[in-house]
Order: sequence, then structure tokens, then C-alpha cells
Amino acid sequence: MNKIVKYMALAAATVSLYACNDTQGDLLEPKVYFESSEYKVEIQEGTEMAVELSARATTPMTSSVQLTYAFGTQSDVDAFNAKNGTEYLLFDLQHAQFESTEAVINSKKIYAEKVNINLTGLDRVEDGKTYVIPVRIANSSAPLVSGGNVTYYVVSKPVRIMSAVRFSNGAIYVPIPQDKAFKSITYEALIYIDYFGDNNTVMGKEGTLIFRIGDQGGGLPRNILQIAGKVQFQNPNKLESKKWYHVAFVRNAETGFAGMYVNGVKVNEGNAGTEDIMIGGDGVKGNGFFIGKVAGFMWGERPFNGKMSEVRLWSVARSENQLQKNMLAVDPKSEGLEFYYKLNKESVNGLVITDASGHMNGESRYGLYPEDLDAPIEIK
Repeated sequence: MNKIVKYMALAAATVSLYACNDTQGDLLEPKVYFESSEYKVEIQEGTEMAVELSARATTPMTSSVQLTYAFGTQSDVDAFNAKNGTEYLLFDLQHAQFESTEAVINSKKIYAEKVNINLTGLDRVEDGKTYVIPVRIANSSAPLVSGGNVTYYVVSKPVRIMSAVRFSNGAIYVPIPQDKAFKSITYEALIYIDYFGDNNTVMGKEGTLIFRIGDQGGGLPRNILQIAGKVQFQNPNKLESKKWYHVAFVRNAETGFAGMYVNGVKVNEGNAGTEDIMIGGDGVKGNGFFIGKVAGFMWGERPFNGKMSEVRLWSVARSENQLQKNMLAVDPKSEGLEFYYKLNKESVNGLVITDASGHMNGESRYGLYPEDLDAPIEIK
């Protein structure tokens, strides 16, 4: 084992968290539980690592307590996802092994002896996917705190985006059929503005549902993010140039809710109705779905000046939690993902923009150039 990683607790599970499940008399009796309900484990390098595990007691024990640990099952991961609104996967437990399943909380102590869980095959962990290792206190010679006998290790590999496409006078046409109807919808993109023009196209269909920055002719300042067309409202806060942002628009057809998000945080909302939205077109004279510029549009092409990455269209309404947890990458096989343009050096091949989801390649127009970045994209 090449190293032991000190993981970060995301949610401390304190005695008070579980106290509502116990009577006053029960609380006087020392009990055992996991201090934290969730730990974040980031894979930095290599194929192996170890994480530490230790249960604890509510108060010092009067005699030694024997503990046995065991891995949980898919049902534990399902419960975790349902509670947190996530779509994490069960880690392959063939690549997780306790150095010992036994531990002891010694007399007059609170914490059990630390046990390592050794993880292997970490080179198989894919960027953009997150895995969960559920661990349970299977047996204890002292009572357990209700609900405190399970903890989760959330395992992921940090995403390093080291190239992105520069837009100045270029565009991507997305060949969405003219008659394809969308009900719920989500737009997402990572954007970096070199400078603001009068009207800066991020993505969408002009006149129907366009995500853009500024509309000088319409009285909107150049640095204000806006959704326009059949739905119209804007971010009250100004964007800055020379900075990476994750921007998103979500429309839920069942409720009519529409929300705008910057870096995973909702900045404005409105009502978008429940009727179908048609954002496809033939790509002629600005008719259709474009990224970076509305190519050939009669009233001005409205180019974006800067870089973009991770441009995605969904036919589902993504939640705020999903947006926050997947800004830099997402599973290409995710439900409702219509297209996924990574816009890195590997995904731009001449006039073809490769769709990572395999559904709908884009068409490069007027020249697009992927560039190396000085540092990985970071959203602050």
C-alpha cells in the first residue's frame, strides 16, 4: 500500500443527530456509532490507496467493546442516493479489503482502534463518475446508536480539464430535428469570457430559447447572463471576464418552473409554462440550435468571445444538487442527456464536434480551435 489518505468528513454524525431516536434512559447508556456519515475520498495518483475507519462511543466505556465491520450492499447505495439526490455507483468491492474486520474500543476510551480499508484498481475509476463504499458495524458487544451504524466513503477522481475550445467568430450547429419536441430541458456550459460584446451567445435557438450574455440593443448590459425567447429573465449579478463559470438553465415541464444557475447556485427563477419547446432547425440563416454564435442570423450573429467546455443539453430538469456535483464532468450515459460536447482537444476533429454521449455530433462553422490551458478549469 503506497499511502494512507486522510479523508475529509462531509457531514459529522453527532450524538444529538440520533438522540431523537432514543429515550432519555437509553441515552445514559454508552453506545457505539460512526462519528461521520460520509467521507470524501479523492484519488490523486496511482492504483492503490488506503482509507481509515474508526467507530466511536458516545461516552467512555466501562469495559472493552468488540466490533466487527462489514461492507454494505447496493441497497445501502440506493438509500444514500435517494436521500442525497445523487446517482452514485457501488464501488467494486472486489477492489476493497479490510486489513481487519475486527476492532476494539478499549475500556475508558471513546474511539476504536483504527482499521485500514485498502483500495486497489483505482486506475479503473472513470472521470465524471462517483462511487460509494458503504460500511456497516455488523456486530458490537455494546448497543448501537440508532441510524449511526453505517457510513459511506464517496470515491471520485478529480477532473482535470486541460484544453477548451476558443470562440471568436466560430459556432457549433447542433442538428436537432425541427420537429423534436422538448418538455423539460436543461442547458449547461463552462464558459470563460475574454471580453463582452453587445450580445454573446452561449447556446440555444434564437427566438425560442437562447442562453446569452447581454443584449445591448434590448437594454441589457453586456455582462448580464440572460435566458430569452419564450422564457425571459436574467441573472441580477454581473459576470466578470477572465474567469471560468458554470452556467445552467433548467425548465421543469411538470411544474412550469424555470431557474438560472451560476456555479451551481440558483440566481433567478420564473415561470416557463408547460407547453412543448421546439429548439431544432436546419441550421440555415440562424434557424436551429447553435453554440457560440447564431450563424447566418439576419439580425446579427451575436458571437461569444472566449472559451467553452462541457456543453450539455438535457431533456430532463436537472436538480440544483445534480448541477453542483457535476459541473466539470458527467456520466455520458446519464438519462436524458441529449448531447455532451466536452470541447477538449480530443473531441474536435476538423468540422466534427464529437458527442461524448454518442447521440448527436455537432458541426463546426467558421473555425473552432481547441487550446491548451495553463491550469485545470476550476470553479470558485
